[in-house]
Amino acid sequence: MIGLLQPWQANIGKRLVKRPKLHLRDSGLLHTLLAVRSVLDLASHNKFGASWKGFALEVAVRAIGERNEELAFWATHSGAEVDLFW
Repeated sequence: MIGLLQPWQANIGKRLVKRPKLHLRDSGLLHTLLAVRSVLDLASHNKFGASWKGFALEVAVRAIGERNEELAFWATHSGAEVDLFW
């Protein structure tokens, strides 16, 4: 139900995010929890971006076919981010 991505850390002189990233692997469950009943509701919801990002992430993870331990994300505290790499 919940996906967990570990941060990729390398000492490159930036302040990196070191906390794992959680996401719901099932976008339908997320929509139910948010009481989204239609596409129009979703399009106007403030979590639309998070829903799409979680869906795209799950599709990419399945297509890659790697174990979760081999997947990571990279982010700085100033906002630079790579959502997924392996």
